Amino acid sequence: MKTSLKWAVLTMAIALMTVGCNHSDIKGFEKTPSGLHYKFESLNEHNQQVMMGDALICNIKLSLEDVVLDSGLSAMRYNVRTPLFDGDLPEGIMMMHNGDKAVFAVEADSVAKFFPDMMPQNYKCGKKMKFYYEVTALDIISKEELDQELENQMYPMMIENDRIAQYIADNEIEEQPDSTGLYVIVTKKGNGKAIETGRQVKLNYSGYLLDGTLYNTSEEEVAKEAGVLNPNRKYKPLAYTVGDIQFIEGWSKGLMGQTQGSEVTLIIPSSLAYGAQGFREDIGPYEPLVIKIQILEVR
Repeated sequence: MKTSLKWAVLTMAIALMTVGCNHSDIKGFEKTPSGLHYKFESLNEHNQQVMMGDALICNIKLSLEDVVLDSGLSAMRYNVRTPLFDGDLPEGIMMMHNGDKAVFAVEADSVAKFFPDMMPQNYKCGKKMKFYYEVTALDIISKEELDQELENQMYPMMIENDRIAQYIADNEIEEQPDSTGLYVIVTKKGNGKAIETGRQVKLNYSGYLLDGTLYNTSEEEVAKEAGVLNPNRKYKPLAYTVGDIQFIEGWSKGLMGQTQGSEVTLIIPSSLAYGAQGFREDIGPYEPLVIKIQILEVR
């Protein structure tokens, strides 16, 4: 009888300890064993749940105690990572399902240990302050979808060198690139002043993709021949002071030292142009450029 009573008392004690682990000192919240405080305002358990490696499209309103730091009106993409400390936000994000709305309270002192230079002005160390993240889950992008997205983004980069090599072969270009992959082909050598920082230059240019598509030019006749003439644009030579305007790296590097009267063709890898972002709708990610330039004046 005594043994049965002892086990009953022990079982009750364990049960009370378990309940205690889920008790939060914040009204209306519960708490995970790691110390994350949470409150679900909307729960959709039958919907897709967020997993490690996913990306959550969501609105996040952020406050430190009662001071709002970000209203969270714009949707953002939250890439789910490994928590940095017990009670970190990713634990709460992985509790959510598509369509859920929840509030998570994270210890500000824990955040400060990892991001001391990013803490807001109203933060006070040792005061048990909390960040409140009000999260509304709008959509979930799975890890598999993210991997496919990355592969699609990487493919143009993977084949860029092959495309450039094919262009060089097709056009029987004998010049060699420099260490960055930039080709500088002087088709006509002028004998005027050389382009240097601080000098004023005037030039005509036409920029092409490797397939011959014209994406920009200073010459009306070139635009007309390519069928891309813009009647609202005034075509004229480009004039500027070297160093005052920031151009893509391949342009600046390829023209430096070239002389007045020269005609130069630059074959520019995307790393010296617009890279992974591309430029507007004209130039895609990892797109090499061919720019033909006539140096009209250097002074």
